[in-house]
Amino acid sequence: MFKNIFTSIRLLFSNIITSDSGTEFITYARVKLTEQNKLHADSWQLGKEQGWTANIREGVVVFKFAKGVTVKAQFQVIGIYDEISKRFSWGWAHSSISPAMQEHANLARQWGLENQHPAYTAKSIACNLDEGWNFAAVTNSLASSKGVYRGHAGTNYIFMTLGEMIVETEAVSPHWATIVKA
Repeated sequence: MFKNIFTSIRLLFSNIITSDSGTEFITYARVKLTEQNKLHADSWQLGKEQGWTANIREGVVVFKFAKGVTVKAQFQVIGIYDEISKRFSWGWAHSSISPAMQEHANLARQWGLENQHPAYTAKSIACNLDEGWNFAAVTNSLASSKGVYRGHAGTNYIFMTLGEMIVETEAVSPHWATIVKA
């Protein structure tokens, strides 16, 4: 009888700790992010930019394209992946990043606490770049942002959530004119 009680208690607690809901949400978030970023790649050429700059004080990222086309968006820092140490550090863990720029990363931290996912609550975690995309996808979904950009800076990749995109042109081509009017 006691064996059955202990087995029942262990099963109850193991279901809480190993819940599939977190894994399912990560998978859902990753699919959603892939679709969002594909839409951006198709509509305004995300991934084909000639360069990008980010003003962390203002929270604005600017993507530069050929023929004077730029795309601007508000952003927040999700985290930074160091390709040498193979570590992802959360935006909420960086004292150099203002609290206003950490809000979306904090949503992921809170989700990690609620779902008992230590990778979302550790300041830094050893992982591969693909896992960094999972962190970004979850953050993107929780924040209801418009997409994610992973900018390369030296030996680091900076993951950012993106707000509404604003396309600006100097020389309007028919393709960009359609995007601007949309």
